[in-house]
Amino acid sequence: MVVDSGRIREEEKAAARKDSASDAGILDEVQERLAVFGREVKNLVDVKVAKARLSVARGLFKAAGFVLAAVFASAFLATAVVLLFSGIAGWISEASGRPWLGPLVTGGAGTALVVIAFLVTRRVISRKVAKKACHER
Repeated sequence: MVVDSGRIREEEKAAARKDSASDAGILDEVQERLAVFGREVKNLVDVKVAKARLSVARGLFKAAGFVLAAVFASAFLATAVVLLFSGIAGWISEASGRPWLGPLVTGGAGTALVVIAFLVTRRVISRKVAKKACHER
């Protein structure tokens, strides 16, 4: 029996070493999986940050496009108005026989048009502000 108990002890020791080896293997696998998980989370964060940067860049390009379109449209409109007034001034000068009368009349009319547009716009805005103030009370 003594021999059997020695062999049993050896088997128990071998089983314990096997269990501790499998525990170490499990710990290594857990550590490896945690490292992979950490890399995946880092990659996910990098992708999210890149998408946010791309979204901001797209928005900036879109805003720049709108600004550029507004600048070109206003330049086109200003050129059209100048050419219109120049043509009207030439026609008035030709019709009256006085070369100074056309630019004088169109200059005065253009100035009056700008002043009237300013006054009307100011009045509309002040009415809207007053109406909004009345509704908030």
